[in-house]
Amino acid sequence: MLKRLKENNPGIIIIIFVLAILLWIPSFFNIETATLYDDSFNMPLYSITFKTIENLNSPYFYIILTIILILIQTIQITILDLEFSILGNRSYLMGFIFIFLSAGFLRNNYLHPVLFSNIFLILAVQNILQAVRSDKAFTNFFQAAMFIAVGSLFYISFAYLFIFIFISILIIRSRPTKEIGAAFTGFITVFLIFGFIYYLITGNINELFDIILNEITANNKNFKFSISEFIVLGTFLFILLISSIKLVNNFSTKKINNRINFKVFLSLFFSIVIIFIFSPSASVEFALSLSVPMVVVIANYFNTTKSKRWAFIFLMLFMGVVFYSKIYEMVY
Repeated sequence: MLKRLKENNPGIIIIIFVLAILLWIPSFFNIETATLYDDSFNMPLYSITFKTIENLNSPYFYIILTIILILIQTIQITILDLEFSILGNRSYLMGFIFIFLSAGFLRNNYLHPVLFSNIFLILAVQNILQAVRSDKAFTNFFQAAMFIAVGSLFYISFAYLFIFIFISILIIRSRPTKEIGAAFTGFITVFLIFGFIYYLITGNINELFDIILNEITANNKNFKFSISEFIVLGTFLFILLISSIKLVNNFSTKKINNRINFKVFLSLFFSIVIIFIFSPSASVEFALSLSVPMVVVIANYFNTTKSKRWAFIFLMLFMGVVFYSKIYEMVY
């Protein structure tokens, strides 16, 4: 199975689509609990989306839209590896791993603003990786910062990921003054344009300032974990640890561009962790964004390990706990 996943075989996409449906089937058995997350997240783009979807009053549509958003991100992740050969060989392995990470991190009956913001995060990462191979990367960093800003209009904690853009510039460029200026300009441009449009429609720009301030200062740290969620998170952390050790051991053997790529993803991982710890507005669902950097580290383990037995055991454990958590949700 793992051998097939490491091949450049487009047929794997069909398997990924089938897995997505299987992983979200429990939501259809608990259709009465399938709702939008809640209306406590009021960033403008999510608020518009929330009101539009809420008027449909269809729990089935909520679930289907969640699956579609996850599949879009899965395709984006797959495209990243096919375009940049992040693992050293182009394959669909990252997409396969990503669908399980997403299912494990996200309560599948929740349509959360992070689902929308993550799409723009991956677009930002794509632009940053393109900058690695470009002598003039101003446009790439400008666009990356714009995508992060758009994502923050769905979920405010994404605004702090400008830190990730800044660190990435330092990783890629030795004299980054112009690139930092381009990124800052791209980030601010989105808010200026959106603010102008908001003022034209509502005539009250102060209302937008109040919304953003309330979102920044909101405390979204109230959450509880079920037994199945503890098991899933514990397993993910264990496999991430094993994968990280593997990455450290073979890091020096990778090509220069691939090393830079991994540094970019690692900076994203630590940026998200720091934001989650120190930002009161970062809810537990923000962990879904960790799927983006984690998929690279974990997929690298399965792609490079020489022990077929341990690779098979860890892959079955990885897949098994996610399926277990979904069955647990369906039963309990």
